[in-house]
Amino acid sequence: TTQPDVGTATVEAGRIRYVLTSSDIITDSTSLAYTTDGSDVPATVIITTSDQDVVRPDSFTVERTGVGVVNGYHLLEFNDSCLDVCGEGRVIDEPSYGMVDILDAHECRDNPAPSNPIDCENLELRNSAHFTLTQLEHPGVLQDSFTYGYFYDHDNDSLTEKVNVSGTKATVTININATDVLDDDSILRRPRSGLAAFSETIDVLRNDGCGAGCTGLRIDTPPAIGTATVSDDGDDIIFSLADGDAAVDEVTFSYITDRSDTAVNVTVGISPSNLDDLSDDTHSFTRVDAVNRVIDVTDNDRCLQGCQDVVITRGPSVGTAIVQDGNIVLTLTADDDLVAIDSLEYSTLGSVDSATVTLRANIKDRLLDDTATGTRNDTDAFTVEIPVTDNDVCSADCTNLAIDSGPAVGTATPADTNSDGTNDGFTYTLAGSDPAITQDTFTYTTDD
Repeated sequence: TTQPDVGTATVEAGRIRYVLTSSDIITDSTSLAYTTDGSDVPATVIITTSDQDVVRPDSFTVERTGVGVVNGYHLLEFNDSCLDVCGEGRVIDEPSYGMVDILDAHECRDNPAPSNPIDCENLELRNSAHFTLTQLEHPGVLQDSFTYGYFYDHDNDSLTEKVNVSGTKATVTININATDVLDDDSILRRPRSGLAAFSETIDVLRNDGCGAGCTGLRIDTPPAIGTATVSDDGDDIIFSLADGDAAVDEVTFSYITDRSDTAVNVTVGISPSNLDDLSDDTHSFTRVDAVNRVIDVTDNDRCLQGCQDVVITRGPSVGTAIVQDGNIVLTLTADDDLVAIDSLEYSTLGSVDSATVTLRANIKDRLLDDTATGTRNDTDAFTVEIPVTDNDVCSADCTNLAIDSGPAVGTATPADTNSDGTNDGFTYTLAGSDPAITQDTFTYTTDD
């Protein structure tokens, strides 16, 4: 109904074709108006022109099930305006999480995406973005982005290279439509003493595919007895029975997340009340040389079945452990590594669980005797250096050497000072006035 001031407009098959010829004046914008048979009020179309490629921000959506592979395609040129045929699309700023390649028309035809607005067979639209996330990569990420621009052949010192002539780029946002894939959980039988209070914290997400991050964890169907609540950090479910709640062998409830399609079940098995209820222990001892310790591991257990037939389910990392007369005997040789904290686990015939015994060793320096010899002319002054710690077994550095007793005639003082101010030996001295002797003795200690 109204032609533009510059250029011409025609109707072709329900669309308006706007044409500028090389003789038309240069203008930043113009407008036209159109109507249809069923409308009395014309509408205005504003047309802006540029002497550079117009690269516009864009977005597309990909699907992700659980933490599976993401494989999405999107035609870029459909949204852009290029002066001629758009150049080679290149990524300028990489995405933060996934990977993106820009494919040409042939590569695009080999990997068509059903949701593409225009088929890859259209050779004029040759730039297609291919976005991927591999299996298990970045669970919970729901959005990513990258920037791109068009590059053209450009002569530079007789060499042809591709450059982004206009210097323009645009951001493409990838929205990841992810769903969480949840799996059922089954918790092995946990002991309960009589009708006493019972609580179990369950990491229900450990076997789930949290493609959307498994946010909004919540109870879908509560248990028939007891309570199930989500932990404060939103990652676990705490199942509890109050003191006096009826005895049950098994309890089932279900949970769901914000982006999961179906709820899944959690089954908690509860042991009969007459099983041994084992508690963790801590056993401390001092270690200088070899160690042989008898540990009464059941003294703090609720032995409803008598805590019979103690069995070691996991031994210590250093030394050996055996069961003897219902106790655990820990043996460490002088050659075993010096380990300050270790642990083992045990169970009983009347228990379905294991308990942990933490072994805390207060490791002491093991000092070994030394002999030093030297030659003294008559009653001349005499000195000999004795590196006493070279054959000691030190828990750390055998620091702060000190005389414990002696010597009877001469003197012994810490010597051979190290860079940290500690000593590793003694200097034994006889003065010229000291009597002639053939042997002297002293003893020493260290901090540990």
